[in-house]
Amino acid sequence: MPQRIVQSQCNDSRLDAITRTLLQQAAQCVTTKGVFNLVLSDSDGLDDVYARLMYDPDLRAMPWNETHLWFLREVEESIVHHSGIPEENVHTGEVESQMDCCMLACNDTTQVSKELGRACTSFLIFANTTAPTEWQHNGVAHWFC
Repeated sequence: MPQRIVQSQCNDSRLDAITRTLLQQAAQCVTTKGVFNLVLSDSDGLDDVYARLMYDPDLRAMPWNETHLWFLREVEESIVHHSGIPEENVHTGEVESQMDCCMLACNDTTQVSKELGRACTSFLIFANTTAPTEWQHNGVAHWFC
């Protein structure tokens, strides 16, 4: 359960850091295996992150056509409708056996199933605290505080 804590001086730099990391992971997965499997939370705590994904010109490089998208609980409609992701790449129900990335708000960590905790390579956690919570996962947890 490796942890990486990225502390920021302000919310804008925290948003920059988490979206930049997401874009890097997506590009790396698409380059190495042709697809990026992503799980997103519908938490209100991620509204600013999702807005940034939709309006920041630097994030237009997000490879939505090669991204397959699942949701922790409910479908995040703003991402689905405004990203340009192909409809057939949006999935409901259980996640696949191997996920590349899961983006969460800090309070979502208690709702990550054991299966997802084992199946996901990387967790990007948008947090208001510098103290990570204790939860079970196999991938690397990146805490953006």
